[in-house]
Amino acid sequence: GGCCQEVFDFSCQGTEMEAGRGTREPAEPGSGVAVPVKPYVPNLKKTHAQHNGPKQPARWEWTSLPLPRYAKAGVQKLRILGDQKGFSVAAVVVSAVRTGVPTEAELKELIRGRGDRPRPAAPQPKPIAIVACAFDGTDRRLVGDLREKSLYGVPLFDLCFTGVEKDQSIVIPEQGELRFTYFLKSPTEVTARLRVDRGGKTIPCDIPIPSPVVGTPTEVRIALSDFKPAFEKGPNVAPGETTRMIYIFATRADAGFRLDALSVVEIRK
Repeated sequence: GGCCQEVFDFSCQGTEMEAGRGTREPAEPGSGVAVPVKPYVPNLKKTHAQHNGPKQPARWEWTSLPLPRYAKAGVQKLRILGDQKGFSVAAVVVSAVRTGVPTEAELKELIRGRGDRPRPAAPQPKPIAIVACAFDGTDRRLVGDLREKSLYGVPLFDLCFTGVEKDQSIVIPEQGELRFTYFLKSPTEVTARLRVDRGGKTIPCDIPIPSPVVGTPTEVRIALSDFKPAFEKGPNVAPGETTRMIYIFATRADAGFRLDALSVVEIRK
């Protein structure tokens, strides 16, 4: 839309477009080159100085923009550039078969069939590490045998233990997860444990890992609020409680149990 030829004139850039006029210089979106377009609109003043009134889309016309034959399928971009106040674009119709401009009825049908515009994706929750074991020799107070950036289980209390015992307490966040990657050579039961500070002592709070996988490194993510007391009745682990001891253990010492990763994260929205 425009009010005179000066306002109607524009330029465009697009995927795989070339500037033309004897040059193959690309006119890609964002480049310094654009393809000039001078729509033919009859009975228009050539410049705005030749008529009165503000620059505005007083008249609407269709114009064709030949698109290149794209080398590959996928999303292609078209950018329309105008440097005149009042230049406006009301609709764009892309078609490989159409030979003429759409009628008003066709345009309304096209708009109706376009559907709703996709809504912007909701921001994804962001994990913030509270504890992150590197398994590179820099971690302090690991429970297990550190070898080749993995933590192998060691016999404790007739079980095969891995884990970490922190010097400072970890405060359980509103939303958090224990994350670890384990490996087993043979079948055994696997359990995750937090020792939570309650009533002047530490209470073991467990959660068993369902159907432990054998022969493949397997990642596990457990909500901290899913941990419950192992040997007595009581509430699940709650935000604001504290722990310093995190363990993952297997019931069999000969199962080749090891950890390849171990962390506690807070999930922030």
